[in-house]
Amino acid sequence: MDMTMYAAASSAEIKIVAAWINYPRNLQVLLQNTIGGALMSLKGKLTALAGAKIAEKVIPKGSVDGVVNSVLNKLGQATGQKTAAEHIQGIKKNFLVIKSKSYSIGTMVGLFTGKTPDMNDYLGRYQIVDGNGTLKYKSNAENTITDREILDLFDANGNKIGYVKEHLISTGVPLFEKEVKKCTVFLGKEKIALLKKYVSFGNLEFEVLEGSVKITHQEGKSFKIQYKGKQVATLHDCPLNLKDGYADKFVMEYDNSEDEVIAILLATAIDLINT
Repeated sequence: MDMTMYAAASSAEIKIVAAWINYPRNLQVLLQNTIGGALMSLKGKLTALAGAKIAEKVIPKGSVDGVVNSVLNKLGQATGQKTAAEHIQGIKKNFLVIKSKSYSIGTMVGLFTGKTPDMNDYLGRYQIVDGNGTLKYKSNAENTITDREILDLFDANGNKIGYVKEHLISTGVPLFEKEVKKCTVFLGKEKIALLKKYVSFGNLEFEVLEGSVKITHQEGKSFKIQYKGKQVATLHDCPLNLKDGYADKFVMEYDNSEDEVIAILLATAIDLINT
């Protein structure tokens, strides 16, 4: 990794983050797989553990999360990425904050060493809150044999409003398409979209296979969501933060309250197949 990107960070931060990146390289794999909800291979678990053991020798205990989060925020600022609070300041109409389940590095290491994490792990994969922090929507997720994951979305009272199914893909993938994922989005029992995400020549692409949906993406900045010919929401990306509980993922900006549920379903679908 090019350390010149860390120009905004202090020398102490650079030293600790460099140790985290260069020594326990597979700890990053551990991070990606844990946050993404994927199952790691035995080899992946063992290599991550080996990296974690090295990290214990190299990095002062308890300092990793705070320093890495600080550098991630500074990197975001350097590339024009804003925090949730900064996005909210510039929004004139409606917004919700989409939070995704998050783990600290210590908890992630503990998960693969048999330690029970000290957090409310029974909570769903996403929480969607308003500007006062009041819960508006929540989700849970379950793995199945025939489909990779089913994400159910509920309102604050526990009423199910829709769901997203992620699909396994084994054949028919063009050679130039990498990291391909598909999902189907349902509003109630009505199928409203079939989405496909892939990386082509280094670029993240979203393709709508079925439904009146259009998704445009600006790398590291935002997603714009259209439904039935009109824009229903903009998703403003937030810097990655490592903590136990829920971390800000997107600030969802939208004009009309009647588009809120559709926008939330499509927003969680985008994130589900993009992790």
